[in-house]
Amino acid sequence: MNNLVKDTFSSKKHSENYDQKTRNANWLAPEIAFGMAFSSVEKGDSLLDLGIGTGLSSALFHRAGLSVYGMDFSEEMLKLCRQKGTARKVITHDLMEEPYPFPTDSMDHGICLGVSHILPDLSLIMGEMFRILRPGGLFVFSVIHRERDEEKTVPLSSKELPGKSFTFYRYSREEIEEDLKKSGFTLVSRLNFLSLLAGKERLFTIYMIRRGWEDYS
Repeated sequence: MNNLVKDTFSSKKHSENYDQKTRNANWLAPEIAFGMAFSSVEKGDSLLDLGIGTGLSSALFHRAGLSVYGMDFSEEMLKLCRQKGTARKVITHDLMEEPYPFPTDSMDHGICLGVSHILPDLSLIMGEMFRILRPGGLFVFSVIHRERDEEKTVPLSSKELPGKSFTFYRYSREEIEEDLKKSGFTLVSRLNFLSLLAGKERLFTIYMIRRGWEDYS
C-alpha cells in the first residue's frame, strides 16, 4: 500500500469527514452486505472487519448481536471506531502485511468493504481470511467492477493532497473467480450496485464467499 494512500487515510481531516462522505456518495455496501449475510449469521457470532475504519461497515452486524473485531492501518480512523463502541477489539495493522494478528480458525465471519480499490492484489487478503475463518465461515467483500477489456487501474487526483493522485484498482469477475480457486473459497452470491467515487458514478460488486466445511481437518 503506497504512502499517499496511507497519508490520506491517516489524516485527521479525512477520518472526521469519512462517514459524511460515504453518505454523500450513496455508499450502500454496509446495508447490502448485511442483507446478503443476514440469514447465515447468528447473534454471538464473531466478525472480523478488515479495514474497519470508523466502524461504518460492521455497525449493522454489531446491532444484530455479533461480536465485531477489526484491523486498520489508520489510527485516526480507529479512534473514531473506538468512540462508537462498534467493535469489541480493534488492532492497528496494514492489510498488506502478513500474518494478520488473529489466530487460525478464530473468527466465524469476515467483511472487507470499501477497501479493495486501494489494493493492487487480493490474494493476501483471501489467504489470510481463509486461515482465520472457521469452516463454514462467510467472507463478504466489495470491489470496483471492471470488464475484461477495461484497464485495471484508474488514476484519480487527491483532494486532501493537491497535486498528487491515487491509483485505484478495479477487479473483473474472472480475476475474482481465479482468486477463489487459489484460496479455496466457494462463491455463494454476488450483487452489483452503483456508488459515487471521486465524483463519478461507478459500478461496484459485492461478493459473498464461504470457507467450506470439507476444508476442516
